[in-house]
Amino acid sequence: MTLQRLAAERTAGVLNASALARDAGIFHETARTYLRYLELSFQVVLLRPWFANRSKRLIRSPKLHWLDVGVWRSVTRRWDGLPGELYESAVVSEVLKVLGSFRTPWEAFHLRTHDGLEIDLLLVSGDEVIAVEIKKAGRVTTADLRHLRRVENVTGRRLRLGLVIHRGTRLLQLDDHLWAVPDVLLFGEPAA
Repeated sequence: MTLQRLAAERTAGVLNASALARDAGIFHETARTYLRYLELSFQVVLLRPWFANRSKRLIRSPKLHWLDVGVWRSVTRRWDGLPGELYESAVVSEVLKVLGSFRTPWEAFHLRTHDGLEIDLLLVSGDEVIAVEIKKAGRVTTADLRHLRRVENVTGRRLRLGLVIHRGTRLLQLDDHLWAVPDVLLFGEPAA
């Protein structure tokens, strides 16, 4: 199995380059070089982990996102359905395109702690953050907000906006700065 296909199958996951190299039967440095080529050819993005305080127990590995759904399908040979991890990568890809096109001051990261807090996409500018949870489901529940509510405490920055991007059709304000937003409102059509 090629490293390209193995990387595609890990979309939306925290990257373990050593495991990827082992599974591909190649040296660790060769895998890193190949991943760099995948980045340079705009097939993947390695979303950096956010951490400001090295003493906090945060995951410090990048998250791998495949940027093109069609290429992902061709590489993995998975033509049916929309896996949740592919949906997450498609949404991240669209957000990164917007950030790159408009040269906004927001930098993109992911956030994951050892105690289970996970933010799919964390946009940081100065002392503010925009936290984004990505849910393939068409319905948002209060459980989907639990990580967004903890962002200020973990980052030490003000939560400007918390979004749950989903496949449903309803735009809902869930709290002061927390919104459930259908992907169609952000991207004009479903992300994948």
